[in-house]
Amino acid sequence: MYTFEDNKLLIAHLLNLPFQEIDTITTIDSSSISCVLKNTHSACPFCHSTHVYSKGFYKKSFTIPYQHSNIKNIILNIKRFKCQECLHSFSNSTGLPPRNFITSYPTIEAIMTSLKKENQTFKSIADNFHVSETTVKRYFDKYYHPPKFQFPSVLCLDEIYVPSLTIRSNYLTVMYDFENKKLIDVLPSRTKEDLHRFLTFLC
Repeated sequence: MYTFEDNKLLIAHLLNLPFQEIDTITTIDSSSISCVLKNTHSACPFCHSTHVYSKGFYKKSFTIPYQHSNIKNIILNIKRFKCQECLHSFSNSTGLPPRNFITSYPTIEAIMTSLKKENQTFKSIADNFHVSETTVKRYFDKYYHPPKFQFPSVLCLDEIYVPSLTIRSNYLTVMYDFENKKLIDVLPSRTKEDLHRFLTFLC
């Protein structure tokens, strides 16, 4: 069972905040805790006036990255303010999730690390982190940036006749790195359209 100090240290780590900036923590159930941060605003970030007043709190829920922890969600009570001079509203900021996300940066990082493992699937990772499979795929598409293909100094192209093929062509195009003696890819036909499409994709 987590103690108050354990939860405070956990949230301080996830929010990348000093320990002293956490005001109160309430355990809701075995999977959720609620947290209120101390007021960190002494002036309006827009006009820098110190004449600001509280507009209460709003709640945001975030998942946390610990796969085997009893605590899976942080419900953060974020304080809202309004400036009496410029009339702008603003709130205490947190560095926990990306903009418009409910999953924390540490969780996303842990998900992306899990995606490197050969024995993991989108579904198994989703189950481990208590998110949907669609969410894992979305993070993969957003944060995975494969290295740009480097063309070899000598690119060999050849065609192979395969009479038993049932696809649209009996000829395949083989692309080969001559200097490194390495196969690059095999295209499903020998047409200029397929070759152009492949090279355009690489560029």
